[in-house]
Amino acid sequence: MSDLEKFVRNTILGGIGAVSAVAETVTEAAREFVKRGDEISKVLVERGEKALKEANEMAEEMQRKADEELKKAMDQEVQENLENMTKDERDELRRKLDEIDKKEAEAKKEIEAAENIIVDAAEVFQNDKKDDQ
Repeated sequence: MSDLEKFVRNTILGGIGAVSAVAETVTEAAREFVKRGDEISKVLVERGEKALKEANEMAEEMQRKADEELKKAMDQEVQENLENMTKDERDELRRKLDEIDKKEAEAKKEIEAAENIIVDAAEVFQNDKKDDQ
C-alpha cells in the first residue's frame, strides 16, 4: 500500500473515529439530559402536588372562616330583627311557632302509627309463616 493510500485510509478511519467519538459524546449527553430531565420532572411534580395540597387546605380554611362569618352575621341580623319586633309581630311569631310545634307533634303521631302498622304486619307475616310450616 502506498503512502497516499495509507494517508487516505487513515484520514477516512480518523474521520469515522471522530464521528464515532462525537456520536458517543452526543449519546451520553442525551442520556444525561434525559436523566436530569427525569429528576427535574420528579421535583416539579412533587412541588406541584405540595402546592395543590396547600391550596386545597387554604381553600377549606377560607370556606370555614366564611361560613363562620356568615353564621355570625345571620345570628346578629336575627337578633336585631327580634329586638326590633313589635308586640304584634312577636305574637304572630309565637303563633307560627305554635303551629309548627303542633304539625311536628301530629307528624310524630303519624310516624308512630305507621311504625305500629309495620310491626303488626311483620307479626302477622311471621305468624302466617309459622302456620305454613
